[in-house]
Amino acid sequence: MKKYFLLLNIGIIVFGLVACESEDNSDQDSFDRQVMLDNLGTNIILPSYETFAKKAEVLNAAAVTFSTEISSENLSTMQSAWKDAAIAWKSAEMVNFGPIDEKVLETSIDNWPTNTNNIESAVDTEETIDEAYVINLGSSTKGLPAIEYLIFDGDQDDNAILESLQNDAQRVSFLVALTNNLVSIATEISSDWQSGDGNYVSTFISLDGKDIGSSTNTLANALIILTEEIKNEKIGVPLGKKSLGEVLPNNLEAWRSRYSLELIGENINAIDDIFNGGNSIGFDDYLDQVEAKHDDELLSLTINNQIDAIRTAHAAVNLSMYETLNSNPEDLETLYNELQKLVVLVKTDMMSQLGLLVTFSDNDGD
Repeated sequence: MKKYFLLLNIGIIVFGLVACESEDNSDQDSFDRQVMLDNLGTNIILPSYETFAKKAEVLNAAAVTFSTEISSENLSTMQSAWKDAAIAWKSAEMVNFGPIDEKVLETSIDNWPTNTNNIESAVDTEETIDEAYVINLGSSTKGLPAIEYLIFDGDQDDNAILESLQNDAQRVSFLVALTNNLVSIATEISSDWQSGDGNYVSTFISLDGKDIGSSTNTLANALIILTEEIKNEKIGVPLGKKSLGEVLPNNLEAWRSRYSLELIGENINAIDDIFNGGNSIGFDDYLDQVEAKHDDELLSLTINNQIDAIRTAHAAVNLSMYETLNSNPEDLETLYNELQKLVVLVKTDMMSQLGLLVTFSDNDGD
């Protein structure tokens, strides 16, 4: 009987300890994730898609104007409109889940490097070239990279672009069809995210748990994926990380327009916005609420200091990335290394301290 009561008392004590531990953990993570998701979805993600749709419309209008009057001035206007649309996309690029994933639309917006042989084959047709024609093409033959190929020359020779378009009506038709298709896709995604019943922003906000399918876990993974893509694909590959040190300028994103650096800059802005919630609630507040630390410093502060270090390294690249690869590759090496530090902080420290799960894998060794 004494043994029975002893075991019973031990069981009560253990149960009490477990209950206390569970209560402590619950108290520690009492963060209102739904408020954070409401801010991120309503004030950052949705406006970024809306802006992209508007910039795509401006690009399409510029292409139509150019098609009616092929001139150096109209080409310049169209090139500026492309840059604005590309920047807008880089602000939204991280959010590659939800409707854009379900409808497999992302690669139709930005699948680089573009397949120039397929583009030339698509132009060289007797079929009517319109948006319906473009829809049936592969993703590496459309979207922003394909439009860039048609309106920017790799040697920065606008006269060569003008000549190629002046003498090829099908080429001009393909250009307009590409921009039409881009507007359709951008408008569809923006509409899918609009507030209201049945639209994705409401779903996004409602999935406020911490499980694999939650918006918090999905968005945290998206932040990591974009950071790794910038480091590995947008900088690492051109820098020669996968080609035994041989630099590959033509593997840069947007190398023809010489706009690679600016696009990465907007990606960094997007990472900052999602982590800090713009001017409101973001992952930084979540980390502070659970008192996440890194070497006796608030983890949120460590991560923000690292984002600042990335901005500093980015600003130190004075030439285009294309030129920098050939003249000062060490500047890009610095940016690459600073991004690597952020990958570790977010992928390891942030995810573990928030109890979130990394749901993708890579073979990069991070």
